[in-house]
Amino acid sequence: MIKLKGIAASSGIAVGSAYRLGRDELYIPKRRISHEEIPKEIYCLEEALIATRKEILSIQKRISRELGFTEAKIFEAHLLVLEDRVLIEDIILQIKNKRINVEYAFSQCIKKYIDAFNKMKDAYLRERAADIEDIAKRVIRKLLKKDDSNVYAFDEKVIIVAHALSPSETAALPKDKILGFVTDIGGVTAHTAIIARTLSIPAVVGLEVATKHIGSGDRIIIDGSEGAVIVRPSEKTVKDYQERAAKLLREKKIIHIPRAVKAQTIDRRGIVVSANIELPEELPLVNQFRSEGVGLYRTEFIFLGRKNFPTEEEQYRDYLNVANNVKPHSVIIRTIDIGGDKFLSCPEVPHEFAPFLGWRAIRFCLARPE
Repeated sequence: MIKLKGIAASSGIAVGSAYRLGRDELYIPKRRISHEEIPKEIYCLEEALIATRKEILSIQKRISRELGFTEAKIFEAHLLVLEDRVLIEDIILQIKNKRINVEYAFSQCIKKYIDAFNKMKDAYLRERAADIEDIAKRVIRKLLKKDDSNVYAFDEKVIIVAHALSPSETAALPKDKILGFVTDIGGVTAHTAIIARTLSIPAVVGLEVATKHIGSGDRIIIDGSEGAVIVRPSEKTVKDYQERAAKLLREKKIIHIPRAVKAQTIDRRGIVVSANIELPEELPLVNQFRSEGVGLYRTEFIFLGRKNFPTEEEQYRDYLNVANNVKPHSVIIRTIDIGGDKFLSCPEVPHEFAPFLGWRAIRFCLARPE
């Protein structure tokens, strides 16, 4: 029995067989092309970009239908990459100046983007490298004329184990057969984590060595609240977690009482039950669990992953979006709580020696009203 520790991305407990997804490594040949072949290579690039765009729009439409509009917006970043004129012009210049094939030119140019994001200090931005890698693989498969249909057939419910799960891979999985997600890399803002929370299935990410210790068919336990994964557990451990899972299910059934029933004590004293959220993507859950508004909106997440502070207008639009989604109930917006475990990329904010007790949150906002 091995116990691995990762990041708790979506709460809940799952016990089942692992289904390990391999890393899809594509061999991209490099070859010299003649001057006459340049227009053909550029045409192939345009065709691949158009085909990939159609594919992403199709996935986006299906996700919007199955999970909701907010989750479908995950793929907006993919579409932006496909329309990035700087990237496209860079690829065309590589083809013309270096006389190399389009597949290799594309892979080299997109690699610069991926490497740049992977080197960023901000965790949210680092995770966006996975989005670019996801779209890059789709384009390259089109250029190489490879079959890129993601078809997963499971005879039973499984726990998906992967080094990383791209948004499109996650979207292609049969949701009714997934007990949970386990990945080597990723964080709470990764798309796999967001979709897991939307589906209310447990997920543990950022384990680093999960694929090293877990093989397909291995019995594993996910504790999405503690961020733990137990590989090949004893029967006693399985029984203990199954009992805990049953208890959580009973508690969840209480939450899923009919919408018409109000939260109140036996003597009919009303209780306001609100939700705490960190990201706008979590708004569907606020309505799903019949929360009476948002009791705590942790606003620091719109400040993370930027080199400058969001403008007043940007913040206004973000807060208005949340307010509109939960009206007629209220929203309590927390003053930005940076420091401790959350750092800004903005150079104006220094990293402190004792950030949990130092210049942060309300102290920071009172000192910097602008």
